[in-house]
Amino acid sequence: MSRSLKFKTHKSAKNMLHQHFIQTGLLPVEFGKYYNEIFNYRQEADYEAVSEINPESIHMLLENLDKFIKAIKYLLPI
Repeated sequence: MSRSLKFKTHKSAKNMLHQHFIQTGLLPVEFGKYYNEIFNYRQEADYEAVSEINPESIHMLLENLDKFIKAIKYLLPI
């Protein structure tokens, strides 16, 4: 698969992921929800004075991260 997508912000990257991969069915809706969750954690960590995440959430995020990365690598081989 070849796509020429360019982004200037993290938010536009998130929007393009949904537009080109989630809404078209190339990636499951669950990955879109997962990406939204990690995007929100990133926003909070970068822009809030204090940011916390509990260990259970970290464990779930890491489990899903492996599946997410494998799917992306399958679609966009490096």
